[in-house]
Amino acid sequence: MKKGCLIKGSIIVVALLCILGLAAFMGWRVLSDYNRALNANWGFQVPWQSKYLEIYKTDSGPSFHGDGLRYHFYSYKYEDFIDLMFAWSPVEWETNYYNSYSEAVTAWLNDLEVPEEYRSEFANCSYWYRTKDDKSEIICLWDAGMNRLYIAESFL
Repeated sequence: MKKGCLIKGSIIVVALLCILGLAAFMGWRVLSDYNRALNANWGFQVPWQSKYLEIYKTDSGPSFHGDGLRYHFYSYKYEDFIDLMFAWSPVEWETNYYNSYSEAVTAWLNDLEVPEEYRSEFANCSYWYRTKDDKSEIICLWDAGMNRLYIAESFL
């Protein structure tokens, strides 16, 4: 009789541990989703309807003050949703510290040591740029011909 209770108790404990492990994994996936960070920092998300796939990502690592660089490169299936994200501009303008969007992104990607195959062809891109009061910046590059979206951020 005691052996049967012990087996049932062990099965219940193992089942609970599996459920807790699965819940922790799912919670980590939700909390580490880049779209949550984009929404919290810049007020937008990459539309899931575009069926995007992350090709490459990197950042400058954790810092005490939250400053640093982040870079994400996506391919996507449906361009209409990307087209509606912003009022994309084919023209480059100055940023807080650089003469053009491409100059800023190139400098950031050089600092992050991003390989050439994960960088955009600036001539084929449309741009969206924002800055914050603390001079943090985001530059989104959209290459509609290649179905690619690049997002580069600099936090100060």
